[in-house]
Amino acid sequence: MGSSTASFHNFLSLPSHTKNGATRNPLFSHSRPLLLLHQRWRHHHRLSLATLNAPFCLTSDRRPARRNVRLHASVANPASSSNPSTSKRVVLSSLLTIALAVGNKVFYKLALVPMKNHPFFFAQFTTFGYVIIYFSILYIRYRSGRVTDEMLALPKAPFVAIGALDALGVAAGMAAVAMLPGPAIPLLSQTMLVWQLGFSSLILGKRYRCNQIVGCILVAVGVALAVASGSNSGQMLSGVEPVWPLLMIASSAFQAGAFIIKV
Repeated sequence: MGSSTASFHNFLSLPSHTKNGATRNPLFSHSRPLLLLHQRWRHHHRLSLATLNAPFCLTSDRRPARRNVRLHASVANPASSSNPSTSKRVVLSSLLTIALAVGNKVFYKLALVPMKNHPFFFAQFTTFGYVIIYFSILYIRYRSGRVTDEMLALPKAPFVAIGALDALGVAAGMAAVAMLPGPAIPLLSQTMLVWQLGFSSLILGKRYRCNQIVGCILVAVGVALAVASGSNSGQMLSGVEPVWPLLMIASSAFQAGAFIIKV
């Protein structure tokens, strides 16, 4: 390799005479790019020799410039990003739901006063009223595109079971409410919590904490004491036959079963 390099160097450095007596290389007399090529070749040749003789030395004295790079990360605060109008809307919707639920229970009892002897008719009238209202809302949402054909293609068997349980709950509840005093109705309706806990444990396989189980036991004990003291004079359920509180508890069981299927 050394002999070929020397011969190439000698070839490029061959002298030639000019008219004024000066010597010049004939290869560089007509083209300047050849001179630049020769200079670059000599520079790279020196660098390669230095690398072979000292492999652990740097071929350049230039040091890489240090760049100070800083990364800043920030996490948005969910509380600060919440919209105040959304919070107000949630509060108003909650208050409206509570008002409608209370009004439904109050008018439910008031309507049963003149129709005490016709609870089945009242239950059927209420059920068909719900069907007309709900299907009207469904039709409007379907026409607006919020309800799609894929949603309507869902299996209908769970909905049939939910409707049957709700119908039984409404019919049994109206028959019982017509014979029960007003304060006993919300008390007996609390048994839905006990039914929901039992059905969710048996059907859905859910497990609850000890304080939740103790709370449901207290509700069941309170309802049992209220029903057992019905025959005594001066009590809440005095003069009421035991079949009506039991029918109200059964209606809560039907509604709890429908709720579990919905979940």
